[in-house]
Amino acid sequence: MPRKIIDISPPKAKLPKIEIEKKEKKEKKKIRFSLWWKILIVLLVIFGLGFVLLERNAKLTLKIQPRLKEVSFEETFEVVVGETEVKLGEKIIPGKFFEKEVEKWKQFESTGISQKSGKAKGRIKVYNSHTPVTSLTLRVNTRFLSSKDGKVFRSLKKIYLPPAKIIQGKVVPSVVEVSVEAQEPGEEYNIGPSKFSVPGLVGTPYYYTIYGESDSPMSGGFKTETKVISEEDLENAKNSLLKVLREEAKKSLRNEIAKDFVLLDDAISKEQSKIYCLQKAGQEYAEFSCQGEIKIKGIAFKLSDLKEIAADFVRNNISSSEKLLVDSLDFQYLSQTLILEKGKMILEVMLNGRIFKDIPVLTLKEQIKGKSKGEIEKIISTNYPQVDRLSIEFWPFWLRNAPKSSKKIDVEFTF
Repeated sequence: MPRKIIDISPPKAKLPKIEIEKKEKKEKKKIRFSLWWKILIVLLVIFGLGFVLLERNAKLTLKIQPRLKEVSFEETFEVVVGETEVKLGEKIIPGKFFEKEVEKWKQFESTGISQKSGKAKGRIKVYNSHTPVTSLTLRVNTRFLSSKDGKVFRSLKKIYLPPAKIIQGKVVPSVVEVSVEAQEPGEEYNIGPSKFSVPGLVGTPYYYTIYGESDSPMSGGFKTETKVISEEDLENAKNSLLKVLREEAKKSLRNEIAKDFVLLDDAISKEQSKIYCLQKAGQEYAEFSCQGEIKIKGIAFKLSDLKEIAADFVRNNISSSEKLLVDSLDFQYLSQTLILEKGKMILEVMLNGRIFKDIPVLTLKEQIKGKSKGEIEKIISTNYPQVDRLSIEFWPFWLRNAPKSSKKIDVEFTF
């Protein structure tokens, strides 16, 4: 009968609780220390790779502001309609015809004055109460002065005054009714019934015995002013309307042409104009209307074409070591001669611009590669006095020398 063999391991001795905690802490510290080392190694590798990459992509940027010099030239260019491109050698710029027709109505005020007036008229009874009784004749236009209003009226005819009569010892005046007219026009002579003296008899005995009276008011006196169209009004209106038409036609024409085109005032010719006024001189109107129409035609050219031909002219008149700052070109049009029937315009232009001495970029790069900032500044100040301002920018920032490859050096010009 087989025999059973049973292995029985003796029980392990249990560690005290404090010893167990110490052991666990030790193992945790070991694991943490190992983890920090791994992280540090990874960071060092990343930093090292980044540093290498930055060094490989190192770059130097030079920002150079050249010293500029002002230049001016006067030259004549020809604008020709029908040309399709700029002809540099012949100094010809393509031109283009532009036309515009404008109509306009406008009202004007009359300045002429028409005066209308009338003199008041009426009848006066003239009395003769003079004694000793005697007849008296008053001439035409004898004045009669109203006692109340002080207005003067004149007789229209010669007046014969019979002598007064003596009846039962009393004087009975003779009376004659006469027509009179105010000395001046105006409504103020339309006076009511009045008594009148005869100023021409002042200083004679007849002044107190010859007098007049009216039973009814004087009427018909007036004075008015009316606006009238004068010849000068019509002439001024036509000139004013023509000026307005020209300005509106020019403005409208400029608004319709392309933005790059230049249309000078002297390049616009008035083809035809017609102005007429509905009213005539002498007519009584406070205002009158005039109508006009105008058709203008002009030659325009592209500013870009002028810049191209002007830049070429300037380049041909400066040294080969100098460069033109094209954006600095400015134009002053001294005169323009328009030959509309031939589709030509002659421009005399003053060109103003700025130039600078050229800097050979490739040579400069070869001179400064691998050099420090101080060395670069010295090289540029010694060899390139035309540099007005200089900015040196390293990338990354901790670099102290320019890259050894000229391909990693950028040169920028600032103005």
